[in-house]
Amino acid sequence: MTPTRRQTLRLIGGAAVALPALGLGLPALRTAVTGRSIDTVGRIAFTHRVQAPPLAESRFDGEGRRVFELDIRQGTREFIAGRRSPAWGVNGECPGPTLRAARGETVLINVANGVDEATSLHWHGMHLPPTMDGGPHRMIEPGATWSPTWRIDQPGASLWYHPHPHGKTAQHLYRGVAGMFLIDDDDTTAKSLPHRYGIDDVPVIVQDRRFVDGRLEEAARI
Repeated sequence: MTPTRRQTLRLIGGAAVALPALGLGLPALRTAVTGRSIDTVGRIAFTHRVQAPPLAESRFDGEGRRVFELDIRQGTREFIAGRRSPAWGVNGECPGPTLRAARGETVLINVANGVDEATSLHWHGMHLPPTMDGGPHRMIEPGATWSPTWRIDQPGASLWYHPHPHGKTAQHLYRGVAGMFLIDDDDTTAKSLPHRYGIDDVPVIVQDRRFVDGRLEEAARI
């Protein structure tokens, strides 16, 4: 009898519990369930080092606020080795620079729109006043600058920022406007935990893009 989809999922779920107890990892689980191995040892050459986006520069103003300067603009990015592709980015980076601030600090972020479309910048996962959130209600017109400010009052976390214009969020994100926003507190900076950014505390950002003749194929975006 051919198993139903639910029965198959139960089988896989049961194997996921049983195999680790036998000291087998996910590759062994895949082989046991599908009969196919996903071992890539000796078959794939890993030639690119893992890179962490740079930390965004900041300064303190006369009111004691940590100030960031972000510029959304058109640029290029070497997604394909030896070939630069047109892309949007923040401060010339795609992904954009990582913002980092501590719980209890007040931040001021000057977001300049240097592209030819209205867009926005939303602080995903941040606890802050709605007027500073950067959703579709707070568009930044071409050539304009938006300067939200708020006091960070939440536990340490790994958050991210991205555009949020109504009907064009996926398009503007796909073009390259996104980055991380790290919040530090006493727990995240404890010496017993990795906390040296880009050294032993390395962010992993997964993005999916398709290219045609070196250019982003926007029709392929999700």
